[in-house]
Amino acid sequence: MFIIENTYLVNKKEIDNLVPEHRAYMKDLFDKGLFIAMGPQVPRNGGIIISTMSDKRMLINLLEQEPLVINQYVSYRIIEFNPTVVGEKYKFLLGA
Repeated sequence: MFIIENTYLVNKKEIDNLVPEHRAYMKDLFDKGLFIAMGPQVPRNGGIIISTMSDKRMLINLLEQEPLVINQYVSYRIIEFNPTVVGEKYKFLLGA
């Protein structure tokens, strides 16, 4: 599993111009079950994505095709972890 933290490299107005493309690209990854949650940080200086993927190289390849990355509007930090304790509703995350 991965937590992906992105940090804005440009002002929020420029980010907002690409949000529709960003969401369309990400929707496909959510539909494939690769990502389970995404949203802006508070304060809004970047965002967080939670992925159930196990292949870091594949994740990097997908992120490199993301519109905000292609346009150099964000940088990403990828944190890999193995969940060992989860709430009852989230047992599916064990072994993800």
